[in-house]
Parts: sequence; structure tokens; C-alpha cells
Amino acid sequence: MWELRPGDPREIGVHRVTRRLGGGAQGPVYLCTAPDGAQVAVKLMRPFDRPSSQERQQAARRFAHEYLYVQRLALVGVASVLDTGWIGDRPYIVSEYVAGPSLRQAVEARGPVPDTALERLATETLSALVSLHEAGVVHGDVKPDSVLMGPDGPRLAGYGLVRATAPADVRGWAETMVFACTGTLDSENVPDPLYDLVEAALEEDPSRRPTARQALDHLRGAALMPPEEDEGRDLLDWLIIALAGLAALLVTVLVLLLTDPW
Repeated sequence: MWELRPGDPREIGVHRVTRRLGGGAQGPVYLCTAPDGAQVAVKLMRPFDRPSSQERQQAARRFAHEYLYVQRLALVGVASVLDTGWIGDRPYIVSEYVAGPSLRQAVEARGPVPDTALERLATETLSALVSLHEAGVVHGDVKPDSVLMGPDGPRLAGYGLVRATAPADVRGWAETMVFACTGTLDSENVPDPLYDLVEAALEEDPSRRPTARQALDHLRGAALMPPEEDEGRDLLDWLIIALAGLAALLVTVLVLLLTDPW
């Protein structure tokens, strides 16, 4: 956590700013006090790139639509969105405050996550991604700073107005798990049984990465299915299987004919 800087706001909407919690490319995040005294986290997004009147109105409608939708969802393992608003050209997002350090802060302070806690961290963060993706929401910024180590378990926060894809989320999750268990970006030191899953999620080709649901099922004991091949290869495989079956049937008929006592 950081003290406020000279350029930081002292109020965001009806929320009184207490201090900085962090921030990134999308904008800073502040710890604030709501009118009812509750602590909340408020992300003050950077201004839109082209804030002309018409473009700003379109951006405002998109912003309101996306976050009102997210606000209505009952998401598992995700910090809840409570409200949204604007300060001039800058939108802000009010979300649940999770009292705990980010995963990055925890690893930098205490070292890598031990193996005994790593599987729970991987499973609960994947569960949060599955909850988002199955609701039609892409996080867009999965990283160690987006995982908050709350007293009741990790929570995924920090999703924002970005144009990303679900495979990008899965790769971000894998990179986050590498950092969690090594404190670096070296995936060679990821322990079993997480290693194979992380390597699959780090595939350069997004189409070859597992979905969040497939990754979660794998952690829970299901086999990690290889990426699907193209349709031409699938058709060839089925043709080979059919021909092999036909050959086996012909052999069986010939044997029966040759050994039939009648």
C-alpha cells in the first residue's frame, strides 16, 4: 500500500480516498471509504484515448453496460463490482475490498507459495476464471497483482475495460502460477502435477491452450485432452478405424466359413 501522491484525488464520487492500493496500465486503485463507512476498492481508469463527444458517449454506454452486467452476476472467487461512475473523462469502478496483499506482494515478502498451498491457489483462481468465462466475461488482465490473498482464500480482482480473449486469460493464469511457485517467470521449476497444465496453458498458439474449464477439470483429476486436430485429420482417422473394422469383420467371416462343420 502506498500513501497518496500530490496528483491523486481525495474523493472519487461519494467515496473518500484513503490511500493507494496499487495500479497498472488501466489506472490506479485506491482504498476508499463509502458513505456508510465501509471500505471499498476503487479503480480510477485512465481517460479514453479519443474523448470526443460522440466517442465518449459510446464509450460511456459500453462502460455502463459491461459493468452493470458484471454487477448483477454471482461470481465465484471474484471481487464483486459494487458501483461505477465518472470523474470528468475518467470512469471508475467500485468493488469489494479484499483485506490482504496481492499474490505479488505475498511472494516478494515471504517467498514462493509452498507446494502444500499451491494446488488450492491454482484451483481457486481457475474456478474464478471459469465463473467469469461461463458468464460471458473476459478478465483481460490476469497477473500476480490481480490475485488478492484474502483471509478466506484468494480472490480475483482487477478486471477492466479491455478487449482480450479467454485464451489470453488462461495464459495469464499460467504465468501467475509460475510466479507463485518460483518467484520468477521460469516454468521449468514448476512442480508436478501442475507442470504439464502450465506448459499447455503457455502455448504460443492460443487455439492449443486448454480452456479454463478444461484446466480446472484437469486439476480435479480429469485427463488433460490434447488440442483438437483439424477436421481433415479427424476424417482420416475415422476412415482408418472404419477400414480396420471392416477388415476384422471379413477375417471373422472367413474363419467361420472355413471351420463350419456343415
